[in-house]
Amino acid sequence: MDYLQISHLNRPLTPPIHAVTTSSGIGSSTGFSNEIPKPGEEAANQSLKNELLGFIKKGDWEAVLCKYRKCKDTVQTAKITRSNETALHIAISYSRIDIVEELLKIIDAHVIREMTDHRKENPLHLAALLGQTKTCKLLVDKDPELIGARNIDGETPLFKAARHGKKGAFYALHPKCHIAGSDIKHEIRHCKRKDGNTILHVSILEEYFELAFQIINLYPELMVYNNEKGQTALHLLALNPAAFKSWRDLGLLDDFIYRCEL
Repeated sequence: MDYLQISHLNRPLTPPIHAVTTSSGIGSSTGFSNEIPKPGEEAANQSLKNELLGFIKKGDWEAVLCKYRKCKDTVQTAKITRSNETALHIAISYSRIDIVEELLKIIDAHVIREMTDHRKENPLHLAALLGQTKTCKLLVDKDPELIGARNIDGETPLFKAARHGKKGAFYALHPKCHIAGSDIKHEIRHCKRKDGNTILHVSILEEYFELAFQIINLYPELMVYNNEKGQTALHLLALNPAAFKSWRDLGLLDDFIYRCEL
């Protein structure tokens, strides 16, 4: 059996899309069920899933929207690809912001956080990865809790944006990271992942230096934060001679070292 798989980096213009057979139902408004679907229900759910796949294959998004309006409770969390992506994920992958807007008018806000793929990434993770600023804003406005969700590596959508150098998405998400306590000046909960690396670490590792310098201004605490290897962002900069030179040439190095010594 062939499967639909979405590539977020090198997507062909007309990717093949085929139905995927699973043993589970299509999903529900809660995303979880303790009931084993009856054979007839399972077949009906699979039929709906196949219909959605067929519509997407043809580029018939109006038919997808019609199906979502008619069968919302059944299809809104339907995972229809091998990577467990939903129609919302696919619309984001295809940069169909118009379809994203229409789907968000239909889908219940609280179920979006349940729309996680095989890496536990919700649609906001994907929008951040692709640098879709408007989509990021639409999703956070629909459900502000999405911004705190973590994938299997412990990365938040803000982290994904920084890691891939998507400045527009990063600047859209940063103001939405609410400060958790009155004694906290800069909230860094969203800025770290499981291995201890921060958004500053990864922006330097990936050589997104302009973004890294903005991160220093927004989150100065991160300059002295160690990852699991005991490395600060300055350590990583020193390990990359080309990056070190770039920062010096840009006039950023002296200021960065000065801030680290404060």
